[in-house]
Amino acid sequence: MRQYFVFIMLFLSVYLVLAEVNLQEKINNNGEAQFTADKAEIYSYNNLKFDVPKDAKVDYKDGLIVVTVPERSTIKKPGLIDPGKYAGVNLKYVSENGKPMLIEDGNKKFSLEGTVENKAVQKLEVFFDGKENAWYFSKARINGMVVGLTGETSNKDIYIFSDGDKHRDFGHAYFSYNGDKKISFGVPAGHKGMYVILREGNPIVPITNGQTALRAFGADAKWPVGVTRQSHISIENRDTLSNPPLVSTEGPFMIKNGNLYYAYEPYLNPEVPQFWNLDDHQQSAYLEIASRNHEGKIIEYTILDSGKQISKTLTKNLYMNNDNGAVFLDPADVSKNKNLIKLASLTQPERAIISTLMTLPPDKQQQILGSDVNGFLGQDIEKIRGTIGKADLATIHRSLLISQLPLKTYNRNSGIKSRFNSPILQDIKTHQAPGDAQHYNEPVTDGHETTHGINSYLRNLQRGNVNAFYLLDGKYVVLEEPAIRKNIVGKYIPESLRGSRYGTYISGGRSWDDKPLYIMDEHVAYINGAKVGVELAEKGKWNYGGQDVVAGPLEFNAYSLGLGMAIKDNDPVYWNSEKGNQFRAFLGYSIEETMQVYNRGIRYQEFQGFNQENYLNHLRQGQDKQTIAMRRFAQDTFGKEWTQRVGGF
Repeated sequence: MRQYFVFIMLFLSVYLVLAEVNLQEKINNNGEAQFTADKAEIYSYNNLKFDVPKDAKVDYKDGLIVVTVPERSTIKKPGLIDPGKYAGVNLKYVSENGKPMLIEDGNKKFSLEGTVENKAVQKLEVFFDGKENAWYFSKARINGMVVGLTGETSNKDIYIFSDGDKHRDFGHAYFSYNGDKKISFGVPAGHKGMYVILREGNPIVPITNGQTALRAFGADAKWPVGVTRQSHISIENRDTLSNPPLVSTEGPFMIKNGNLYYAYEPYLNPEVPQFWNLDDHQQSAYLEIASRNHEGKIIEYTILDSGKQISKTLTKNLYMNNDNGAVFLDPADVSKNKNLIKLASLTQPERAIISTLMTLPPDKQQQILGSDVNGFLGQDIEKIRGTIGKADLATIHRSLLISQLPLKTYNRNSGIKSRFNSPILQDIKTHQAPGDAQHYNEPVTDGHETTHGINSYLRNLQRGNVNAFYLLDGKYVVLEEPAIRKNIVGKYIPESLRGSRYGTYISGGRSWDDKPLYIMDEHVAYINGAKVGVELAEKGKWNYGGQDVVAGPLEFNAYSLGLGMAIKDNDPVYWNSEKGNQFRAFLGYSIEETMQVYNRGIRYQEFQGFNQENYLNHLRQGQDKQTIAMRRFAQDTFGKEWTQRVGGF
């Protein structure tokens, strides 16, 4: 203890001998001061010593010192001249534009920024309480975490501690962060509550693009009289494969985690935590929650992702994922469900790959993993992670799309020989429809128009209101037409993406109004024709001058997405049925085929120009409402990972 006292005295003596200015020297006859510091100095006033950074603006009036600081100023924790007395003055640091301010607390530094409201960064105000010897604020972003109060309360102060521990006996709302992997926060009895939002990049809980922020509440404004008992939450990143971040709660709390909402609400039922599925299609982070009820009994839950309604229990651990819904396990049952636990130990992106693989047929699982998924998960966790790390997600998604297509086989040999040196065109000519004797003097047009003839022939073989599409290699797809008119698709196509073919195929072609999948018929024909042209270019056999060979299918990416948007809005029965699943798989497949042939073909000078680079850039980055809506539709339909990988947005 003596050594500790000597250390403290040495620290204080160093503090005292630094350059120091008495604020009293700056105060005028009206008892006020206003100046800008030309250098960084320590000021003193009454019983308080405090930092003033260079270029900071200082205002003093009516017992309040306001220091408005430049961006990224570092501010040491103020000190009392006589620790046995109050400061005798109030102190506030301000960042007018909410830019970062670094505050020190012992040997810890915290970056505080203003919160974002209505897309604007708000002013940041940080106070010092000499009595509690602590910083406090009302709302701020701290090292990537958003901290604030819920509901109207007379006490608008959140105090900062630097140990990361719960402060059960503290009489104010507090946020405690140890500068590493642990935070705690809480409110006293009767308080309306506070919240912490963990966003992507926070140091505590891994949050990925597909997840919403984790929102934890100590109490909440919806509780009409606040909480009758104090509420404390700690969240710790244990940084191991088998142990997810641990959320430890005491008293009332709420946690919004992706599409899960978990609360211990005393005014509903003091015995039972409540679960709800928010159904907002956002992934939840992987957590273990240990909550204490009013008797101090700990109830543990391990939370992954769930799209299903969750029941309640107090006696079993809870494991959840998108495939199995909610699974409650007694401790004795855990050893029988090791695969589920191993799945829980993976990161969110790794679990997404496994979830995708689970939807594939067993032979595809075997092809990619060397076994089915269940057998694969039976391995050591490090082997599982190593294999996933090497997995080609593009191949997995490709296999998934193709597995969902209602593929049929078209066995035909027309005996027709192509005049052009293109195996792809020879495939098309081999399958040329009976009675179609057309030949064209240019290979891309020959491939395009002959595909139309095959599609028509295959369509007429079917019953009902359907359309058919030839995909090469003797394979074709038949889709039922949705109950919409083609002429409504145009309103979903942004003005900026209405290319040279819009008038012919979207606003024109009225004879096809009862066959909206005619748009996909054209899309497939343009894809097949482009494949012919690119194949010849790659062989050095393209001798037909400059042509917009890959611009056609690219333009139809937007038109086919517009078709999908029209179906979703105007025929929800179709969209939400197996027919809709097949259409979405075919739409995704066609977009992938387009981008593959476009990326191969755009390298050749003969296929460059035609405004297609600008067209694609606008689809990726255009800020008009319709283009943003089209990108959002694609992301909602296929996932952001897919749209980024395939479409570049």
